[in-house]
Amino acid sequence: MMLSLRPLPALAAAVMLGLNGCSSSLSTTNRTLMDFDSNISSQTNNFQTPGKWDVLYSWDCSQVRAQGNLGATGFKFVAYNSDDGSTAAGDNPSIIRSGDKGQGTVHFQLAGFYNIKITSLCKYRIRVLNEA
Repeated sequence: MMLSLRPLPALAAAVMLGLNGCSSSLSTTNRTLMDFDSNISSQTNNFQTPGKWDVLYSWDCSQVRAQGNLGATGFKFVAYNSDDGSTAAGDNPSIIRSGDKGQGTVHFQLAGFYNIKITSLCKYRIRVLNEA
């Protein structure tokens, strides 16, 4: 009885492709530390930043307003130190934006452990990226 070894090259190629895909996580480009979206006021889980970091945010009230909630407008967040509950000292820890929709980026300088409290009646998304 003779065994065929043909599937092994295909398996080896698949493993190599998988490993090549994993190596990109070691790059020095911006990396997502946290990604959170919702349509109710909430607070994110704690996350750790290794150094400078950015918060990318967006909100859209069109769906809520179309459902009759004409008071739904705007977006607010506050970044807290998860160690002691204080705001992200030394940085601009909060933003308040008005309007039916929008987006932006806030830059932070200090490494540490944080969470973000979001206040909005609208659909929103918050992403935290470390700076390369």
